[in-house]
Amino acid sequence: CFVLLLGTTISYSLFAVLVEWNPDAKAAVFVVTCSVGIFLSGLVAAGLEYGTAMTYPANEAAVGGVMESAAEVFGFILVTAGGLMKHVGKGFPLMLIGFLGAAVLVSYAFVRGESKRPT
Repeated sequence: CFVLLLGTTISYSLFAVLVEWNPDAKAAVFVVTCSVGIFLSGLVAAGLEYGTAMTYPANEAAVGGVMESAAEVFGFILVTAGGLMKHVGKGFPLMLIGFLGAAVLVSYAFVRGESKRPT
C-alpha cells in the first residue's frame, strides 16, 4: 500500500510539473497520466482492503462505507478548494502534492503492517 501511495505521489508530481511548465509535451503528459491512473486505481482498492483488515472486529461493510463516505467528503472539499484557487496559478497542484506527501509521511510513520484479521 505504501508503494502505491509513493508511486501516486511521484507520478502526480510529474504530472503537475509537466502540465504546468511543459504542456506541449503531449506524449509525456499522456504517459504520466496513465501512470497516475494505474497507481490510483491500485491505491483505492488496496487502501480499502487494508483499512478493513486493520479494523477487523468491526463489520467490513460498515468500515468500507465509512471510508467511502470520508473519501467523498474529502474529495468535495478538495474540488471546492480547487475551484476557489483557480486564479492562484500553481497553488492547487502544489496543494494536492502537499496532501499526497503528508499521506506518505503519515502512512510511513504510523501505519503498521500487521493485520488483525485471522488468516
